[in-house]
Amino acid sequence: MIAVRSIAITLLTCALGGCAAHSPPGVDADRSADVPADLAVNRSWSSNAGGYIFSVGYFTPEQLLSEAWENKRLESRQMAKLCDSEHLAHRDVRWFEPIAPGEPRCAIVVYSFACSPKRPEWGSSLEYERQQALLDEPDTPPPLGCGEKSRSKLPIPLNQTPAPRDVILSEHADCKRMPDMQAGKFRLRDVNYVNARTLVSPSFVRSVYHPYPDPVQNVSLAASREQKVHLVTVKRVLPDDGNNLFIEQSFASDGQGFCATLTARQGANMWRKTMRADLSASAAGPNGKSAKPLDQYMVAEALQQDLAAHMGFKIFKARKSGGKD
Repeated sequence: MIAVRSIAITLLTCALGGCAAHSPPGVDADRSADVPADLAVNRSWSSNAGGYIFSVGYFTPEQLLSEAWENKRLESRQMAKLCDSEHLAHRDVRWFEPIAPGEPRCAIVVYSFACSPKRPEWGSSLEYERQQALLDEPDTPPPLGCGEKSRSKLPIPLNQTPAPRDVILSEHADCKRMPDMQAGKFRLRDVNYVNARTLVSPSFVRSVYHPYPDPVQNVSLAASREQKVHLVTVKRVLPDDGNNLFIEQSFASDGQGFCATLTARQGANMWRKTMRADLSASAAGPNGKSAKPLDQYMVAEALQQDLAAHMGFKIFKARKSGGKD
């Protein structure tokens, strides 16, 4: 799996069984014979004003210490060239406890590369994004044996068209407008955990099958631009303790148009807003040309930026980010 993001909104910590620790590569447990040429692991790149973060995993303790495996990990980052010249500023290791008796501990390696020249237009600092990468929850938990590393040995999926990720099909997503509201003020700490989900109606799936926007991408981007607090989106259940954030976006279609509602809650504090858009070409504008209709991404971005502003973040124009392979 490959993930590329042009602005850092990416990569919990010990609470999930994984800890971040600074650890230099070793050479005393070299197991080079089993390093595959077609390395297949989860990889993620996240650029920032000072350089980029490259995360890769999972690896067994032996693979982590192997010089051959280390060289292969560093080689694999070259799929994405993000700066003219670079040097390794930090190498961090996140350990995850065995998933079952007899299984090894598994590690994700987080490399922080400083780039020259720097790119202030790329947003937050290298250190902020390094800390974010060490906080963020991995997309998938460690597999058996820390996972197969050769792409040619991976099983072929039965369904070549994967189902949309992190989306709930729900009849409760509809275009019956609920009133927009703002109740209370969100209180953000240095690290804030967010449970987020997306609901789509069957009618919307028939109109727009996939993909669907991330429910917090633009809110996280606003936080990374300011570099004052971290937002960590998690899939696990969070306690409703008045500190954790719960964000839900829903999409529905009613004929030619669709609606989107974004709701955020922190304890008794509540924010909600709905937008509608036309799925077909919109009416002619002042210049006599037909304007491009709003799509689900434009609507989601507008709603999330309004929420980010309500939370107290400054709003910047978002850059397009890459997807996953």
